[in-house]
Amino acid sequence: MLALAAGLSLLVVAAAPDRVSAATTKTVNISGFSFSPATITINVGDTVKWVHDASATPHSVTADNGSFDSSPGCSFSNSSACLGANATYSHAFNTAGSFRYYCHIHGAPGGMGMSGTVVVHAAVVKPTITSVKPATVMHGATGAVLTVIGTNFKPGVKVKISGTGITIKALTRVSATKLTVKIAVAGTAAKTARNLTVTNTDTGTVTKMAAFKVV
Repeated sequence: MLALAAGLSLLVVAAAPDRVSAATTKTVNISGFSFSPATITINVGDTVKWVHDASATPHSVTADNGSFDSSPGCSFSNSSACLGANATYSHAFNTAGSFRYYCHIHGAPGGMGMSGTVVVHAAVVKPTITSVKPATVMHGATGAVLTVIGTNFKPGVKVKISGTGITIKALTRVSATKLTVKIAVAGTAAKTARNLTVTNTDTGTVTKMAAFKVV
């Protein structure tokens, strides 16, 4: 796997922040005869909170697959069992996937009538970097190989090196805990410490400051 096309110089990159976030709650409004937004995207572990408007129109939030239901007894003949004015309903999603839902009274499974969708993305996995060896790379080296040891390196992982004058020639994911990075150091490269950033395809990222030094 190639992180960058051979011969392409890297731009300066700053230390990237961790992209693993704490669980959050997102809101879907129940207004009139619709859910807004009709489709909402969250991450595994997040919660969706449905908020009914001030009207007395009865509604429910009912999953097509039966995995959640705000009002199991809600029906035309039993509107007291439905969500009413200013009512709320929350559900935490712990599995990735696409979950359709509808209103018992005004919709039906399969996206019919008053319905919506919750799209749940898999949790972002943060990689870690334990070490980068060698600690120094000679100025002008054309085939130096960095060995990056850490955890959670996923297929398709990418690597960036701070500063200019260093070209990544090849990146190999040896395993989930080991990467090898073949680099070339230009004769004009500054003799300074370089940061190394590892980013997974799910955007989980980590930067090791002063990972190695050009000498």
